Amino acid sequence: SGVGRCNGTIGRLNVVVVKVSRNLRKLL
Repeated sequence: SGVGRCNGTIGRLNVVVVKVSRNLRKLL
């Protein structure tokens, strides 16, 4: 289950990174 938790956290972080990158593109 440890690996599952790691994948879950990575997935959440990935989503956050995508949102931030989109916002940065809009600002730029």
